[in-house]
Amino acid sequence: MNHVARPTVLLRHDLPDRSHHFDWLLDLAASTDAPLTTFRLQQPVHAKQQRTRLAAEKIADHRRRYLDYEGPLSGNRGTVRRIAAGHIISAVSTSDQWLLTVHWTAPQPIVQQLQLDRHAETDADSSQWTVFCISQTQPNP
Repeated sequence: MNHVARPTVLLRHDLPDRSHHFDWLLDLAASTDAPLTTFRLQQPVHAKQQRTRLAAEKIADHRRRYLDYEGPLSGNRGTVRRIAAGHIISAVSTSDQWLLTVHWTAPQPIVQQLQLDRHAETDADSSQWTVFCISQTQPNP
């Protein structure tokens, strides 16, 4: 995939035990009804500075309703709140590496170039990834 302009959101997931993590949902599919690729993060990706790394765990794909949904989750799984939203404006991927350009529009405009690397050296099916912020700029008005 190359030029895409697809939505992405970052949700803060507050759990009943008062812990939290962030779910980063990316619309990377060609179909408008396909589920969203999802990563669990301990820190928000949109707030990372250039040249920083962040551990990520690829988790089960999420339904598209989470692009807009905020509130309680069924089954006593806590609540989610959107903390960032934007669009993936380009994406190039292999099975072990993705290069993304993301234009975050909220809470403030930021354009990030991100590299995601799968930890395939230990397990070909590894869910463990690293997110590397290659660059971060303010978009032109």
